Amino acid sequence: MKKQKTGQGRTRGEPRKCVKFYDRNLKKEQFKKMTAKQYLSQLKKIDIQIRQLMSEKDFLEAQLTKATMTPREIQVQSSLPADPMADKVARIVDIEKELDEKVDQLIDLRQVIVRQIQSLPNQMHIIILYKRFVEYKRCDTVFEEIRQENPQYTYSDRQLFRTYKSALTSFEKHVSKCQ
Repeated sequence: MKKQKTGQGRTRGEPRKCVKFYDRNLKKEQFKKMTAKQYLSQLKKIDIQIRQLMSEKDFLEAQLTKATMTPREIQVQSSLPADPMADKVARIVDIEKELDEKVDQLIDLRQVIVRQIQSLPNQMHIIILYKRFVEYKRCDTVFEEIRQENPQYTYSDRQLFRTYKSALTSFEKHVSKCQ
C-alpha cells in the first residue's frame, strides 16, 4: 500500500519534522526540539506570563493600600504573628524581579524571531508570519488584512491558509539551515 503524501514533504501518520532552536536556558550543547509554530508561539506565551505577573502585582499592591484591622481575641501564650504587610511587600519585590527577567527574555526572543522572519525569501511568508506571531493576530484577521492591503489580488481563505502552512515550513527549513 502506497503512503499518501501530505504536501509538506512527509507522509500521513509521520510526525512533523522538528527544528532545533536554541533555548538560552539550556546548555550550549543542548537544543530543545520544537516545531516552527511552537517556537514562534513562545512570544505570546511569555507576553501572557508578563501580563499575569503584572495583574498579580497590581492585586497585591491594592491589598496593601486597603489595610484593615481585624479584632483578635487576646491570647496570653502566643508567639508573634507573621507580618502580612511585610510578606506582601516581599512578594511584590519577587514579582518585580521576575517581571524584569521575563521582559528581558521577551525583548531578546522577539528580536531574534523578527530577524529570522525577515530573513525569509518570500515576502508573503514574512507578512503572514510577522502578523500572526509577532503581532499576535488570528489567522482570519491576518487574511482579511492581506486582502485589504492587496485589493488587486483575490485570495481565498484556503489559498492564504496554504500560504501560511508553506510559510511555517519555509521558516523551519530556513532557520535549521542557518544554525
